[in-house]
Amino acid sequence: MLHRDKPKAAWQIYEVKSGVDPKSEYILDLAIQCWVLNQCKVKWNRAFIIHVNRECTFPNLDDLFVRADVTSSVNDILSDIGGDIEKLQKIVRAKIVPSKEIGKHCEVPYECGFKAHCWKHVPDFSVFDIPGGWRLFSKGKLRLEDVTPKDLTPTQKLPFDVATKNYTHIDSKGIKRDIAKLKFPMYHLDFETYGAAIPRYPGVGPYENVPFQFSLHIQHELNGKLDHKEYLHADTSDPRRSIAEKLVEWIPKKGGIVVAFNASFEEGVLRNLAEQFPKLAAHLNAIADRLVDPHPIIKANVYHKNFRGSFSMKDVAPALLGERWDYSKLEVSDGKAAQVAYDMMLRGKLTSKERETIKSQLIEYCAQDTLAMVELVKWLHDNT
Repeated sequence: MLHRDKPKAAWQIYEVKSGVDPKSEYILDLAIQCWVLNQCKVKWNRAFIIHVNRECTFPNLDDLFVRADVTSSVNDILSDIGGDIEKLQKIVRAKIVPSKEIGKHCEVPYECGFKAHCWKHVPDFSVFDIPGGWRLFSKGKLRLEDVTPKDLTPTQKLPFDVATKNYTHIDSKGIKRDIAKLKFPMYHLDFETYGAAIPRYPGVGPYENVPFQFSLHIQHELNGKLDHKEYLHADTSDPRRSIAEKLVEWIPKKGGIVVAFNASFEEGVLRNLAEQFPKLAAHLNAIADRLVDPHPIIKANVYHKNFRGSFSMKDVAPALLGERWDYSKLEVSDGKAAQVAYDMMLRGKLTSKERETIKSQLIEYCAQDTLAMVELVKWLHDNT
């Protein structure tokens, strides 16, 4: 945006961004705009990044945006912009695709649109499929076959061995020791949250996660009958009270454990709800106090080639439990997709059929997480 206080005054230029800080890549964007203005003989004297104010809370949205004066930072890099643009124009006009080695610049600050093209030579399993892959790449290694034992750090040796020899590492003694904390009944819990740039609920700030859905699988014994409960807040009202009430209704204050994969997230949601609703706080905090996380148990004792250096549920479940648990086959396949789907519901521009379709997709996705935890607990017991 261009703005000036009076006719014939120098312009002020504003670049609006969705982040909560004036990041360096934002300033570069703005510097390019300022360079263009210079070429067009447009006089400007100040440059600003407008970004989201992390301190703003609903319903007072008057201070949703912060204006950061970055004129000095823009001027520091402005002299280099012309040379960079000239180089880019030469590349655009060239008839031969430029040769550029892959590197972290392929993904930082954003993933490059040409990554698939430039990474065509990277094999299906490469150094990037074990932890610390860039360290190995910096040594001139790309294929796992080119890596020697002396290239590896202690944390890389096991994933490398599993990937090259194609077996599953299972420390049965370690699993038996660690699953002692997994006592029945188990309440397998997973939340989905909504964090919008423009908050819509009282006391909530930009990008603050608000739970709108949870799935609960209750496992009374290892191979016994499962009870499944689910809640999806389907209207535009604040979902937090309903979520909190359902949690205290379905999960007892005492008895059993609450299982969550990467449980720090679920704990944060529960603690925030306890703070929001003091009358329910004791019960909600008691639920949070009984959280047990299978993630570190698996990380300490199990490694499969298809983990590819990751211990997220999306990688662990299909690797250990089979293709049935491949999240990519779901219409809503990850947390970001769940937020987008929920946002579509909130905007109220769907037909009743479209709305019901999205509801069923959200329920299926959230339920998969908790049911996968049930199956992972069984898998751990089977491998002691």
